[in-house]
Amino acid sequence: MSLPSKNEKNEANLKGIVCAILATFAARFLGFLRELFVADIFGTSAMGDAFIVALSIPDILVSGFTTAIATLYIPTYFKLLREQNLNNNKAKEYNSSVLALIVLICFLLTVFTEAAAKVIVRLFAPGFSDYTSSITISMLRIIVISLVPIGVSGLFKAYGQIVNKYALMTFLGITINLSVITALVMFRDQNLKVLSWSVVLGNVVYAALCFILIKRKGFECSGRIKFNNSYLANMLVGIFPVFASNIVAEINQIIDKNFASRLSEGSVSALNYSSKVVNLITAVIGTAVSSVLFANLSKVSAEGDNKKVAREIEKINIMVMALIAPMFLFVFLFSNDIVRLLFGRGNFGVDSIRITAECLMFYSIGVIGFNFKAIWVRIYNASLDTKTPAINSGIAVGCNILLNLLFISTLKHKGLALATGLASIITDILLVGMYKKKNKSLDLRKLIKEMLKTIVSSAGFIFVWLICKALFSGDTNLFIIIRWGVWIIAGSLLYGINLVVLGSETGKKIEAYIKDKSCISH
Repeated sequence: MSLPSKNEKNEANLKGIVCAILATFAARFLGFLRELFVADIFGTSAMGDAFIVALSIPDILVSGFTTAIATLYIPTYFKLLREQNLNNNKAKEYNSSVLALIVLICFLLTVFTEAAAKVIVRLFAPGFSDYTSSITISMLRIIVISLVPIGVSGLFKAYGQIVNKYALMTFLGITINLSVITALVMFRDQNLKVLSWSVVLGNVVYAALCFILIKRKGFECSGRIKFNNSYLANMLVGIFPVFASNIVAEINQIIDKNFASRLSEGSVSALNYSSKVVNLITAVIGTAVSSVLFANLSKVSAEGDNKKVAREIEKINIMVMALIAPMFLFVFLFSNDIVRLLFGRGNFGVDSIRITAECLMFYSIGVIGFNFKAIWVRIYNASLDTKTPAINSGIAVGCNILLNLLFISTLKHKGLALATGLASIITDILLVGMYKKKNKSLDLRKLIKEMLKTIVSSAGFIFVWLICKALFSGDTNLFIIIRWGVWIIAGSLLYGINLVVLGSETGKKIEAYIKDKSCISH
């Protein structure tokens, strides 16, 4: 059997990235649609704040943990098969042990949260009134039942990556949001109990669908569970550092909501809605790209060739750089339009649009920071260095708190959004600097040069934005869509031309692609 050529590998990687981006976008789009319904029914009210906080607590408790398992389960599983000479019984035992451990931990967290719901809500939102806190507590005690299905679906999704089903597993995540959206449509009288149970139902259905899929792809468990399994122990050693580094964004958002709960009513909701926009871009670009390329990066890292690893890292960063520059400008320049089009209906009135758009404009810097964070954390994990990202995450949290304290008195909710974005940028720079010390082959001058070329090339988007603002100044949804359409088409054309003229790596690929297509057509 012949090995795939370099071009075939690149095409396979590109196909995997495109599928992952589309699947992630579809799943996150449903998440956005859910937020639109929540905004329509609750606006930036106390009940909206209560639902958002109650929904975020299970995520902060489990999502980072399951992502850590996905990160370490894959290389450990392959290591087991290699060292045990493809012994399927050992693989079954390992799967059983990991699954049992996840269920046990999630069950204990569920019991703890049920018992300490009042304390947890006060910890996450100390500024809530007694009325808002009581609503949040009652919703949390139902939603927290989702912890076990959330935990096991994380393991199932990790196995899905092994059998090249990452995109499909991601797409299946729409079931969670579909369940909530259905409840919101059917019970517009704001039945919070039914809404809470819809979250539980969605997570249970998602876990069941994931299990059915991986079962068909060979996932098996044995009746034997060994918590002293050496492979499980090795994985557990790295889980907590990976967990800490993966949930830093969620922790910072919880901290922001904590500070925002002390501001005017609706500040929590405004920060939440604006963060959803930035999180969508991060998931679609940074998380999707890093997840698809993680296996190959791990393989290259295992070979011990620092130069080869450095070249792979440079390619990934240049690719992400070219993608996020237009995204950052889009969010920054069109923040008011984005909020108006996505959320501006029902109880989400003029004031809600204004404060959310202000948060989004200041949050836009996070488009850069969060996407590179997703990439660089995976770069460290690929070389089995889990401590450095964990330490960096602690620095990011501390930095965010200090910047919040610095900005909140003058900029209010806008300062909280700005602080989170700046904290991510600062700690990204630290990650890159630390890696350069570790791998001298990384060409930082090349990355900086490409970054400058990308920034200069992006100027075309600003020029087109000024024209769109002058010619299509209406506030209706039609004018917003026209502005976006003209900006995307004309701006992308100028952006591509500038990248080619400046001789950037991305521009060279664009030029080569055009020449290749021209040759085929002739």
